[in-house]
Amino acid sequence: MLPFGCGAAAKRDQLASPYPLDRARAAVHLAEAGDSGAVDLLVELLNDHDRGVRMYSILALERLCGDTYGYRYYDPEPRRAAAVARWRQARQGGQVALRSAVPENARSGDLSERDDHSGAGATANSDAAGEGSQ
Repeated sequence: MLPFGCGAAAKRDQLASPYPLDRARAAVHLAEAGDSGAVDLLVELLNDHDRGVRMYSILALERLCGDTYGYRYYDPEPRRAAAVARWRQARQGGQVALRSAVPENARSGDLSERDDHSGAGATANSDAAGEGSQ
């Protein structure tokens, strides 16, 4: 794991940037660094108005914690809100298992290129692209 000094704090601060690209990049960086101290901030970003920020935030949380609690960044707001409530409840109840180490191959890859065994990435693309094709 990488050491967390000023760099991690600065990246956490970027999660509050007024610019969506900064928030998304910070989420990616924190996940790739294995910064489990950013989990609560990332959970709050699941409510972000920007779809891309929400996507990178849930990917970061999945990398750090190994779960999504049913959150899908492209779901309608009421479904997203219910999933965020599950995240908060799990955090308060101490049920979120933080990964102790991020595998080296996960650190070197881009979050968007990760091996997605859950199918979430494929589902998001298929839902967005082929909703009316069935």
